[in-house]
Amino acid sequence: MAAGTLKITSNYAIGPTPTIDIMSGAVFDTSSISAGFTAGNTLTIMGNGAINGSIGMYTGSHLAPGDSVGVLTITGKLTINSGAHLDFELASPSASDEISMSSSTLYIKQSRLVAFSFTPLGGFGPGVYTLIDAGAISGNLGSSNLTGAIGDYTGTLSKSGSDLVLTVVPEPGTWILLAMAGLAVFMKRFRGRG
Repeated sequence: MAAGTLKITSNYAIGPTPTIDIMSGAVFDTSSISAGFTAGNTLTIMGNGAINGSIGMYTGSHLAPGDSVGVLTITGKLTINSGAHLDFELASPSASDEISMSSSTLYIKQSRLVAFSFTPLGGFGPGVYTLIDAGAISGNLGSSNLTGAIGDYTGTLSKSGSDLVLTVVPEPGTWILLAMAGLAVFMKRFRGRG
């Protein structure tokens, strides 16, 4: 969808469409479906336009904000069920994919970092990346499977207030190598003074 509004009045109104790409300025209107639009199987919803209404992501579905890097806006609730996938491209903490739903509730029904696919771009590095800017979060992330490798860094998924964030730090091995290099420089200078 490049412009205008596509209004859906039933979950059965869309056939075997593999991707719904909502470009900037376009609106995917699901507000007529009282329980929200259900995305399942191999359906991917992506883009940096807007979803007017609620949406539920189910097993096999993908939610990918941005066309390259961008923000997908959702006016209703977003439910992330077990088996759904979320795909984010990450540049700098201030210029990465994001889902904006600041007046709506995010319902989390799974707690695994493996449900997230992160693609590092130029500028990717340590920092806090806001993945979903929500008005409220219902559900817990749990306490396991929330940390993993992203490129040369380690990312940890967490809640920060009503937002879902990814905190990226250098791999522990990187810190050790930097500390050892610093110690070697210090020792060389120290010995040179003696």
